[in-house]
Amino acid sequence: MHSTFARAHCGRPVRPVGSNNASLHIGEYTSHLSKELKALHPEIPWSKVAGLRHRLVHDYEGTNWHIVIRVIFENLPAFIKQVRTLLPENSS
Repeated sequence: MHSTFARAHCGRPVRPVGSNNASLHIGEYTSHLSKELKALHPEIPWSKVAGLRHRLVHDYEGTNWHIVIRVIFENLPAFIKQVRTLLPENSS
C-alpha cells in the first residue's frame, strides 16, 4: 500500500521509505539502552521513540503519515541534540 501522505503531497503513490527506516533504527537502538541510562535522563522521550518504532513495525498500514512527518521534522532534531549530549566526547 502507498501512503496517503505521499499521494497527497507528491501527486503520485510513493512510500516514505527513508524516514520510515531511520525511525525504525532509532527506535530499535533506543530499546537496547539500559534502564539505568534512561532513568538518568527522563527529559529524553525514550518511550515515545520506541513507541513510534512499534507503531511503524506493527501497524504500518494504519500509520498516520502526517504525524510521522511532523515528528521527524519538528521533534527529531531536538531528540538528536539531547542524545548527542550523552556521547562521551561531549561530556566533561
